[in-house]
Amino acid sequence: MRKDLVMKKNLKKVFACCMVLVMAMAVFTACGEKSGGNGGSSEPEKKTELTKEEYQAKITDISGQISEITSKYSADMNSGDVEKVASATKSMIDEIKPLYTELGNLAAPAEFKDQQATIKEGCDASIKTLDLSLELIELSTNADQANAEDITAKMQELTSQMTELQEKAASLTTALQ
Repeated sequence: MRKDLVMKKNLKKVFACCMVLVMAMAVFTACGEKSGGNGGSSEPEKKTELTKEEYQAKITDISGQISEITSKYSADMNSGDVEKVASATKSMIDEIKPLYTELGNLAAPAEFKDQQATIKEGCDASIKTLDLSLELIELSTNADQANAEDITAKMQELTSQMTELQEKAASLTTALQ
């Protein structure tokens, strides 16, 4: 009985942590619209350099898409229903990851090359954070299959990694302004 209570508390903490991180990354990107997909792969494609106007329009478009996706899932993510939260978070992450890949791989004009390098670093960190969020969700939803100490240790490890990556992902906001 006590073990179940601890697991439920851990599950709620994990979902809260994942929601905060995912929403924060979406806000970081959506707030960067004033700056000026390759199937989920983080390897850049050979592309023709975009013009300044095309580059700024593409950033605005991707930021808008991320904002729309976040809004689409926000009600379920705030529902308090653990299964709804997990499902909505997984779906949102699946839709957002390719956009971060696309944003990171934009062929920036020469005047934005340094800024784009920072955006790429932030996008790569954001994708890793999203992957870790999915891992935490999977771990917590399959809690019955593992022992409580193992789950707690893994959650602490993943949370620490996510915190480090989130600091890098925050560079995305700076680069997009």
